[in-house]
Amino acid sequence: MNIFDKTERVIECVAKYDTSPYKGDYELLEIGKKYTVTEIDMYGWHTMIRLKEFPGKRFNSVLFEESEEQHMERMEMTINSTREEFENLKCFKPTGEFNGIVIIPTGEMHESGYKCMKFALMDHWEVVGCVGGGSDVIHLNGIGGYGKFGEEWDRSLNTGLVKRVDWSIDCLPNGLIRLFCSHKLELDKIICSDFNLYVKEDK
Repeated sequence: MNIFDKTERVIECVAKYDTSPYKGDYELLEIGKKYTVTEIDMYGWHTMIRLKEFPGKRFNSVLFEESEEQHMERMEMTINSTREEFENLKCFKPTGEFNGIVIIPTGEMHESGYKCMKFALMDHWEVVGCVGGGSDVIHLNGIGGYGKFGEEWDRSLNTGLVKRVDWSIDCLPNGLIRLFCSHKLELDKIICSDFNLYVKEDK
């Protein structure tokens, strides 16, 4: 969900677990049910929200997404939409599969000192969703490059896992996008219309 949108609105619960130390009262929720967010409290590394349905209770924002019904009109956006239209795109739940993303810096600063980003999910040329808004980094293939794991996986217990190449993307304070890697990189000797980037092999 977009944690920078402070308006009261309907959101949808998409998860009922929370492995972070900021659990809140997530046991009260029902996956797939819609709730009305009334307050959003942002902290350094997490955001807690309050719902009209549960006065006095707090919930971690990662358990929710924007309600699909509120933003169906945004689905007509394509790769030919203007930069301003992408920047003004409201977050909404993905309505189908996607094979790419458009990275949209929000202008908001994260506690880390980097700028936040939201992401338009693209099925080839069509926008099928918009998520994020409070993210300061993208981890390609998950944090550490370990891939996707189940809901109950404890990231501190990674013994025996095969580490892959860890690619990440963030947004610098000046608004530029940076792609970086856990390994050293190298380029082709001649750079033409294709800009090819490789993970440098260990010798």
